[in-house]
Amino acid sequence: MKKPAMVCAAMGVIGAPAFAQGLYVDGGYQHFSAELNDAGDDASDVGVLVAHVGFDLGTFLGVEAEGGIGINDAEDTIAGVEVEGGVNYSLGFFGRAYLPVGRNIRLYARGGYV
Repeated sequence: MKKPAMVCAAMGVIGAPAFAQGLYVDGGYQHFSAELNDAGDDASDVGVLVAHVGFDLGTFLGVEAEGGIGINDAEDTIAGVEVEGGVNYSLGFFGRAYLPVGRNIRLYARGGYV
């Protein structure tokens, strides 16, 4: 499912209170969709439940780990052949950079490897 048209949308992120200053835990849902032909009228979709655990290293930097479990598989027919695919699990590690823009608001950028 490594196609240029693959789209990932993270939605429904639910935050939990921090256990210690700088430590945070949250969870959410990720939806992956892959177009199976050039016309874009046939797509397969899979969903993943994810959790994040992170630690703020200061005002401007942090680290984060992500784990996910697939909750559904996609089935389709391509050129007359039945195919099935899905996500068993996912793991990721990230660095985060923060930009405080208000008393309780900060923007962040996240980069890493999944």
